[in-house]
Amino acid sequence: MLDIQIRPISTWPGKENKDPRWSQFKLSYRDNLKELEYELDKADAVWSSLVLEMWIDPRLIRVDGKLRKDAKPHKPGIIFRFTRKTNRRFDPARNAYVYTPQDVSYPCDAFTTWEDNLRAITLSMESLRRVERYGVFKYDEIISRLSLPSADGKVSTKESAAAFMAQHSGVAMKEILFSDTARTTAYRKAAQKLHPDNGGNSEEFVKLAEANKVLIGA
Repeated sequence: MLDIQIRPISTWPGKENKDPRWSQFKLSYRDNLKELEYELDKADAVWSSLVLEMWIDPRLIRVDGKLRKDAKPHKPGIIFRFTRKTNRRFDPARNAYVYTPQDVSYPCDAFTTWEDNLRAITLSMESLRRVERYGVFKYDEIISRLSLPSADGKVSTKESAAAFMAQHSGVAMKEILFSDTARTTAYRKAAQKLHPDNGGNSEEFVKLAEANKVLIGA
């Protein structure tokens, strides 16, 4: 079982969602944690670094970092944070493998419960990882790019996100909005075009990742 430490949110990144929606997620919280554990393993997370920030009174958090029984946050938004291992290499002086730590955070307030928002984060991590199957770039590169500052002209709605993705992929905006297959195809084509290694713009590449998160409800 994952050892996730609960912390109160001090500052929300960006503008809060004032109109969270009901989700159609069916998976139980326990089963979602199993999938989250799998995604964290793929991300090469440091297991002792897992933190879930929520809108909770600090007095409702136990000494061991868990929620007290029946504790409820007053807003559903959460920020899931962890540290991942990058640039893993062997250090002869230490006779051991070492790595460079990279802090990652996933905020989500799209849905009406914090459990559903955590489910959305898990699905977002899975979606990003699956892009690797097309051979455009590696999962490690995706996460690294997401750690960059956001580009100007944020894509805050599904319509603006789909329009941006359509512009750089050639896939129709309507198809992107209503078909997961079309969205995946559009994301793959746009990512190939915008990736800095292919002569693309790094800020636009980050914006593409943000657009994809908006479209999948992350």
